[in-house]
Amino acid sequence: MLSDSQYTVVWDFLLGTRSEADTVAVLGADPRSDAEFLPGFLADTMHRRDADGVEAGLGLMARFDQLGPERVPVLCELLVAEWHHRHEDVARLLQQLADPAAVPALHRAAELDLPYLAYDGNRALSRKCMWALSDIRTGDAIAALESLARSPDLVVRDLAAYHLAKIRNGEPPSPASRRHRDR
Repeated sequence: MLSDSQYTVVWDFLLGTRSEADTVAVLGADPRSDAEFLPGFLADTMHRRDADGVEAGLGLMARFDQLGPERVPVLCELLVAEWHHRHEDVARLLQQLADPAAVPALHRAAELDLPYLAYDGNRALSRKCMWALSDIRTGDAIAALESLARSPDLVVRDLAAYHLAKIRNGEPPSPASRRHRDR
């Protein structure tokens, strides 16, 4: 768990007003070389249901370029956890990874009706989850889209039908997912 002063340094770093070297010194760990730092940090934030910690952890993951297949389990857990407000960011990261292990969480999250997203009639979270499913393209991902195409929610149904048609028409995955697949 980070102290209040360490959180301040993390926010300053994420806002671009503090250097990476200073941030690493204050954290006492370099997320690039300490393989346990980010997983431990995110596990702690989930255990405490610390929404600000989730945002900080995701920001550190991005800034230290620590998005990789080893992050899929924690991202899947975060995607379906209803106590924070970073679901769309998590879905985007899972789309970039395009890991088949994320299919169940993406399917479940595409159907979530989170109170903080009640204003969103366009279902942005569902949309991002379906982009990820469409980019994963395994049999399970296609089955998830087919299930979503039978949703009682018209927007979800239409989004799923769009992605199924895209796959059936042979359109390539989006550039966001290919970037990480080709690493």
